[in-house]
Amino acid sequence: MTSLLNFLQDNMATNVDFVASQTHALNILMALVKDAALGEGILQYISRCIIVAVTGFSSSNWSIRNASTLFFTALTVRVFGVKRQKTFETSHKNRLSSYEFFTRFPKLHPFLLQHLQRNTASNDLVSQSFHLPRPPYIIPHHAFCGSTQPQS
Repeated sequence: MTSLLNFLQDNMATNVDFVASQTHALNILMALVKDAALGEGILQYISRCIIVAVTGFSSSNWSIRNASTLFFTALTVRVFGVKRQKTFETSHKNRLSSYEFFTRFPKLHPFLLQHLQRNTASNDLVSQSFHLPRPPYIIPHHAFCGSTQPQS
């Protein structure tokens, strides 16, 4: 896992020569995250995996964005659990408090904050019509906001 994560972190944003390799690495990581047999052993890598997946949302290559989306979905299932309700709302069983989430994954708070600030500084999201599609880098932030709840 460490080798795959290092490869992706070193090459994701800069090297377009390894698109197929990056896509395969993301798919392999997704399979590892989904594998129930690995259980608790995978948790130590979750923060780095989320950082790689979120970084992939900003890729100019469609296959990397697609693989990052699938990888991110597998990560959210691993972190928050399988959604068992058929409604749009997330069950309380599939939520963590924001305090608990960022305590479990402390590297994510500064990364997500910096990622959102960096990407929204150049884009005026407030002036966009609600009918226009949102930029892909916003998706992980919405997913985390929908799956966390205030501290009670």
